[in-house]
Amino acid sequence: MFEKCNELKELRKELQMDLDGYASWMSLSLPSSELESEVETPATAPMLLSDVRMYRFLQGNGYDVSAAATAFRKMLEWRKSNNIEKDLVSHFNLYEMELKQSNLPNAKEINLASGSNGPWYDAGRTHDGHVVHIEVIGSGDPSAMIETVSEQKIIQHHVISRAREGNKIVANS
Repeated sequence: MFEKCNELKELRKELQMDLDGYASWMSLSLPSSELESEVETPATAPMLLSDVRMYRFLQGNGYDVSAAATAFRKMLEWRKSNNIEKDLVSHFNLYEMELKQSNLPNAKEINLASGSNGPWYDAGRTHDGHVVHIEVIGSGDPSAMIETVSEQKIIQHHVISRAREGNKIVANS
């Protein structure tokens, strides 16, 4: 699957200090009761450090290790500034693979505002294991949903949903 293994190793090596720093930041920013006791790094570390994630950054940046590392650092900074890990840890155990879509945070509000299934759903996976995520045009009214449910709650719902799917991919790879 990973044709560009040398680039993957280079990217991992270049990002190691950033990932170590991010893990340290996570352990300082979350109260210890919110972290799983047997996990010293963030709860999302397996997903963040997976070959699948690194390879996607390489693919998305034309196998340019420097550009992929820059994009990865921007993603880490975004996660840090938006407290993504704190939201993930506080809402559910990421390692629970059978979490239903309806149990995700804000799902009830989003479904009420946008229709029974919301304007998006997961249709399955590609042969490489990537989630096929479909947004049904016309099935929901985004303006009405934003009026009813805050943009922050929609983003939180979407990010946690993607994190859950990301962990399923990592667990199965």
